[in-house]
Amino acid sequence: MIFTVDIDNNNIYNMLKSVKKALDLGLKVIRVEVSPSGKGFHIVLEKENISEFDCLLYRAMLGDDAYRLRYSLIKFALNHETDVCFERKAKKNSREIEIDIEELKKIDVLEVENLVEKYEKKIGNLIKKIYLTVFEIQDGKKEEVKKVMEDIAEKDRSFKFRIYSNLMKNGKTEYLGIIFSPSKDKAHKRGVWFVNNVDGVESYWVKTKETKN
Repeated sequence: MIFTVDIDNNNIYNMLKSVKKALDLGLKVIRVEVSPSGKGFHIVLEKENISEFDCLLYRAMLGDDAYRLRYSLIKFALNHETDVCFERKAKKNSREIEIDIEELKKIDVLEVENLVEKYEKKIGNLIKKIYLTVFEIQDGKKEEVKKVMEDIAEKDRSFKFRIYSNLMKNGKTEYLGIIFSPSKDKAHKRGVWFVNNVDGVESYWVKTKETKN
């Protein structure tokens, strides 16, 4: 059966690590693509004699987009097709990239990080920048802020976020919220909206992250 993993972030290391794990799990890597948006990767895999539910398990182990997995589980329960991966979106096509499979087979997963610079040089021109709206979450407000972010993400699939332990300011607050945006203007608009509308967020700043899908 052929299935796909959607790496929905701009981190080359995450992509290489997922490919390496797939190889270690005995999966055949058919191809790797930069997504049509230029902000993620598609990994096309094959494994004989497995069920559709097995594919979902492999996707979960290999870092498939959490929201995509969630919808796939719902579709599985309804006996609908579970693995939908767009090769064309907004008039743009996905672009196949060359991955040295034999090299990945030979190294340990802990050595994958050593290959990142090599692939940055090879595919860096295919990847976009992303902008991070970063804000401290007031102590005790994490669940409230997380619920707002989850509600927005349910309605808008372009809204991507993470909540991390705050290691930046010696524990001034326990958690940081981060929203990923395609433009600086969008990142600032989201930051302003959160400061004005969400209890537990008092200020924000925007950082640029190079597009290394």
